[in-house]
Amino acid sequence: TEVRYGLINAKDASKKIISTQVGWEEYLNTNSSADYPEDTSLKTAIDFNKDLAIIYFAGVKPSGGYTATITQIVASGGKVIVSVDNVSPGSDCGTTSSLTYPGHIVKIKKTTLPIEFLIHDKVKSCS
Repeated sequence: TEVRYGLINAKDASKKIISTQVGWEEYLNTNSSADYPEDTSLKTAIDFNKDLAIIYFAGVKPSGGYTATITQIVASGGKVIVSVDNVSPGSDCGTTSSLTYPGHIVKIKKTTLPIEFLIHDKVKSCS
C-alpha cells in the first residue's frame, strides 16, 4: 500500500526499511520539508504492530522529469525483493527548472525475511 509522502524532501539517495514508530518519526523529522507545517496524518499512516515501511528516494535532482517508483515487492528464495524504477528524463524532454526529490514509500506486512532492493535505471524518451 502506498503511503502519501508529498512533504518529504529526502536530499540524499536512500533505501530504508523502518519497522518502528520511533524510527518512522525520526525519519519524518529529518526529511520533512520545512516549507510546510507538520503533517500529523503522515505520522500515523503506518501501524508498526503489523506493518513496516519500505522507503526509496533517489536524492535531490536538478529538474523535474525524474521519478522513482517501487514497482514490485516479491518474496522469493528466502528474501523479499523490492524492485524500483529510477527514471530520468531524456534529452528530448521538457522539464521544470526546480529541484525535485523523487521517491516512493510503501507499507507491507511485517516480515522476518531479509529485504533487498533491485534498482532499474531508465531514461524516458519524450518524442
